[in-house]
Amino acid sequence: RNTRFIGHVEQNLQQAWQLVYEKGTLTARELANDLGLEINTASMRLRKLHEAHLIARTEEVTASGRQHIYTLPE
Repeated sequence: RNTRFIGHVEQNLQQAWQLVYEKGTLTARELANDLGLEINTASMRLRKLHEAHLIARTEEVTASGRQHIYTLPE
């Protein structure tokens, strides 16, 4: 899919958005693993996309803790 963003979106954020699009859902841990990033860097990229309303976020609480799951907005 050839997506064009209106306004400036950093290349690294476009790359993260593309992975959300391709996979359907993505966590910060998955993004970190896919791109060889630190978990904090992956979390920040996804948070920036969420704050820009380019992806949606839900929260899942499991026995091992809380995790955010990112998807494209509906």
